[in-house]
Amino acid sequence: EPFVRFPDAVRDAALAEMRDRRVPGGEVLLREGEACRALYLVLAGEVRVAGPSRTQLYEGERFGALDGRPAPATVVAESAAELLVLTPAAAARLQARHPSLAAKLLT
Repeated sequence: EPFVRFPDAVRDAALAEMRDRRVPGGEVLLREGEACRALYLVLAGEVRVAGPSRTQLYEGERFGALDGRPAPATVVAESAAELLVLTPAAAARLQARHPSLAAKLLT
């Protein structure tokens, strides 16, 4: 849980900046080579990073990027999943208001 060490007000501010997204199993979340324009935090379900490593991501893990760089791998929801999505604009607002939390999320 990335927000555990922060006061409730700071956690609530971060959650207010993030969009909730529910996806069915099998949905492609990122395609290898496409620009990454969001950071995703897995709240529930399983997400798989395709490729030789076939890495599984679980609750509390994140993927994606905010800078538009190409995705290094395709990412697929293995099961129905719930994600929090942070866009570049939301990240900038969060950085301005709560830099310590933004640093934890973005590094």
